[in-house]
Amino acid sequence: MELEQILRELGLKEKKATVYLTVLKIGSGTVTEIAASSGVKRPTCYDILEDLISKGLVNQVHKGARRYFSAEDPKVFLENHRKQEEKISEALPHLEAFYNRLSGKPKVRLYEGVEGVRKAEMEILDSTKCEYYYFGSLKSIDSVVGADFLEKHVKERVRRGIWSNALRIKSLEVDLPFMVSDDKYMRRVRYISYPVLGEIVTMTISDTKVFITSSDKECYSLVVESPELVNLMKTVWHSCWAGAE
Repeated sequence: MELEQILRELGLKEKKATVYLTVLKIGSGTVTEIAASSGVKRPTCYDILEDLISKGLVNQVHKGARRYFSAEDPKVFLENHRKQEEKISEALPHLEAFYNRLSGKPKVRLYEGVEGVRKAEMEILDSTKCEYYYFGSLKSIDSVVGADFLEKHVKERVRRGIWSNALRIKSLEVDLPFMVSDDKYMRRVRYISYPVLGEIVTMTISDTKVFITSSDKECYSLVVESPELVNLMKTVWHSCWAGAE
């Protein structure tokens, strides 16, 4: 895919991508020089440069009576995307709460396969503001998404400031240092020692949804959006937490 097409998909429509790439290539120049190199008329080029400055993509310096424009580090695209993601994540639980109230019925979705389960795991973060509640087998979820994904998930959760409260089964633990109970991982863990006969599903309760995820043998995530179910599962979870080790 051409760079201009990628930049258009990142929000630099029409001639903005052309002007930005020109500034990036020449390093620094006046509006006249940039207009000449990009083939964009000077008045339009000036307006585009002002817009790129407001987006943090271009900066300007004055040398005497002349203004010179140069590009900022392109990593600013990642930073802008991260900020947008944070705003969306902050608003999403509230928007979904309105959506659920209007619909009046619970919504059920099934995600299948490894990528489906990983998508559901990220949805947990998108539907949680401060903390979520987890019950089940670390071994089961690790068998599906893998340790590398779990570590990335933990880093993203911590970056968003979300606590994980985990009730885990001792006999189904996996030795992963970033999954222990520790403030730096924003995780509280208690253990249930009841024996289990084999693989079991795990359950995560976010602000608005209940997530049920299988082991790799069945490899699915079931997501239920239901305020009543969320309230019930939180009540059950807290009752189990009180008696856990």
